[in-house]
Amino acid sequence: MNNTNGTDANALIGVQEQILPRLGAGLFSHAHVGELALNGGLAMRAQGFAPTRRLRNLELLVNETCEPARLDRLVRRGVKGALRDGDLVNTEVSGPVHARTGAARMRWEMKGKRPDGAEVSLYIGACRGPIDASTVEIRQLRASPSDRESAWAEVCLPEYIALTRLDRILEGPAGAATALYDLAALVRSGVSVPAHVLRKSVGSGLQALPDVIRQGVERISWARFRDEIMALEPRLSPGAELTSDTFGMLKSLVCDTVGEWASLAIEDDEDDDLPSPG
Repeated sequence: MNNTNGTDANALIGVQEQILPRLGAGLFSHAHVGELALNGGLAMRAQGFAPTRRLRNLELLVNETCEPARLDRLVRRGVKGALRDGDLVNTEVSGPVHARTGAARMRWEMKGKRPDGAEVSLYIGACRGPIDASTVEIRQLRASPSDRESAWAEVCLPEYIALTRLDRILEGPAGAATALYDLAALVRSGVSVPAHVLRKSVGSGLQALPDVIRQGVERISWARFRDEIMALEPRLSPGAELTSDTFGMLKSLVCDTVGEWASLAIEDDEDDDLPSPG
């Protein structure tokens, strides 16, 4: 949805904040244990990271054992259960659309109209990956801050979320600015990707990772970053907390941190190659 003024933007944010947490919580009332996990903004919120960050879409990590047809049913059933009277009318769900990178990435679009007639689009993205103790944990998830009841949900661990943000930066440009912002928030909160996890994820590209990430970060323009993050953090105002200088500091923080992670992973790998004493 292309918003032409602040009123439209705030209204869209309101719809996203109402529906997406309900959808995230509702999915787990139908999914089997180890089948799905929350990733992205809702997963970060469930763990206390970037609490003011608004939700733009819903990201899921999906086990390879979950058949495409079942995943599609779960998403559509979840969307239906997330809607309340007065949210949206004439809703429809399209997808899944497979990303150019293959069937490992899928996306659904939910379209509808607010009572005032304005059109709204929300997105649900899914990526295949392992769901086990190394990638997820169980967390309580509230459909909204005012809800007394909460649901148990499987949520990606912060270090795994950080890995997926790295992937998004490298895939760019779509979503790369948000990924940079999320990764910086995780780093500032003390999150780090363990050496063995990074080595397993990156493989032979470990040596080149710092340069590759720096190239990906440099492809993100200040204008794109400003526009994307103002939508995520509507309480910020241009020229105040969010400036080109802030943008530059976040880029440096992410690039320097990833470089440190890569160096530790390389050193760890070299230590593993040393012969055992005796």
